[in-house]
Amino acid sequence: MINLLPPKDKSTIRKEFLRRYFNVVGLGVLLLIFVEVIFSFILFFFVGSFSKSVEDQLETTKNVANSKNLEEMETKINGINGFLSAIEEEKNSVSDITGNIERILDILPESISLESFSFEPQKILIGGHSEKRGDLLDFTEDLEKIDCAGVRCFLKATLPVSNLLQEKDFDFSLTVDLN
Repeated sequence: MINLLPPKDKSTIRKEFLRRYFNVVGLGVLLLIFVEVIFSFILFFFVGSFSKSVEDQLETTKNVANSKNLEEMETKINGINGFLSAIEEEKNSVSDITGNIERILDILPESISLESFSFEPQKILIGGHSEKRGDLLDFTEDLEKIDCAGVRCFLKATLPVSNLLQEKDFDFSLTVDLN
C-alpha cells in the first residue's frame, strides 16, 4: 500500500495511532489491575473466613479435650474425696479409741500392767499382767462404771474364767465392749 499523504499528515496519523494504541493498552492494563484487585479482595475474605472456621474448629477440639480432662479430674477428685472421708472416719474412730484408752489408763491400778491392745469394731481386747486377782476384778468392775458425758463408755468387761484360776502373778486377757 502506498501512502501518498504529505509527511505532516503522516506524522499526525502516526501520533494518533500511537495515542489510540496506548489508550487501548492502558485501558486493558487498568482493567486487568482492577480485576486482580477484586479477585484479591474476594480471596482475602475467603481466606479470612476459612481461617476463622479453622480457628473455631481448633477451639472446639480443645474444648472437647478439656471436657475429657475435666471428666478425668472429676473422677480423681471424687476418688480423693472418698479417700479423705475414709481417713476422717478412721480419725474419728481412732480419737474415740484414744479417749477410751486414756479412761482405761486413768483407773488402772499399779498392780496391773497392760501389755497389748487390739481393736475390733465395738470392742477393745486388752492383754496384760496382774499381781493380784482381786485388783483385776476391781479393775473390771471399774471399767463398767466409767461415765462418758452421762452415758457408760463400756457396756461390759469380760474376763475368761482361765484368768481367774491363779490368785497372784498371772497374765490375763480382757474384752471390753464399747457403747
